[in-house]
Amino acid sequence: MNRFINTLLGATMVTVIATGANAEGARGELSAWGMGVVVANAYDGGGDCSVGETEFCSDVLGWGAAASAYVPLNGNMSMSTDLFYEYHGESNSQSGSRDEDATYGHLGSHLTNESNPDMPWGGFAFMTSGSNHANGDSAGPVLGFGGEVKVSDYVIQVGGMWLVGDKGRDAGVEDMGFIGVSRDWQMAKGVLKTGFVLGNGDFESSNDTYNKGTWGQFNVFYEAPLGNGNMNWFVGYQGDYVHVYQTFGHDQASFHALKVGITIPLGGGAGAFKTPNFRAPITNADEMSQL
Repeated sequence: MNRFINTLLGATMVTVIATGANAEGARGELSAWGMGVVVANAYDGGGDCSVGETEFCSDVLGWGAAASAYVPLNGNMSMSTDLFYEYHGESNSQSGSRDEDATYGHLGSHLTNESNPDMPWGGFAFMTSGSNHANGDSAGPVLGFGGEVKVSDYVIQVGGMWLVGDKGRDAGVEDMGFIGVSRDWQMAKGVLKTGFVLGNGDFESSNDTYNKGTWGQFNVFYEAPLGNGNMNWFVGYQGDYVHVYQTFGHDQASFHALKVGITIPLGGGAGAFKTPNFRAPITNADEMSQL
């Protein structure tokens, strides 16, 4: 996983630097943050934290980093690339058993038609990979595609994803459809960024088993300039809810992430579209699909 992330980070950094030097209008941004994840509403393996369930009972710390590049093309078209990585510790209530942390990374690419600057639209593709939270198996790789449009300052994204790794494993997201809506609001000296995503699919990768999984995410962040330099600070909340129906019973948990970090705009910042953060369903489907 570390080799995967290092390779993609290097490729994105080269893209940002090269396009900034050679393409008029190219821009991008770099971000890094720390976070605390509060786990709640957990039900796993037939019980909750009050009766001894251990996998989703403790609050943990984590961090993340992201890089993006935007390049204008001929014919009112543009290409955007975004790389994202996030990690948090295992939420096992027993500190000595926290050895299966959640790691998640994605690389997304967006091709956008900007002939109408008030309503850019296009398509995107992405690849995700990582390691499962509270289970030692790998998460992915998962390949996804979608369409996106910005209407009246609202960004709408619709798409799907499919497992391209080993489908003979016991668990993990096999397929999921999703829809998301987000919008930025000018507030004081900064920007309030809000978004909501819903997903539904098969969270059991075994060829002969279907476990219905549902996922919801709400996020709200405030970003503003940090002093007079070329850097912004941000603080915000991301809440994820993951629910998996098994053959007998169900598993579920809510992950409330509080994040604080910095963003460095490069030549004006990122483009209109970014790939959603699929960490919660990708890293938790495996454990939640286990009987």
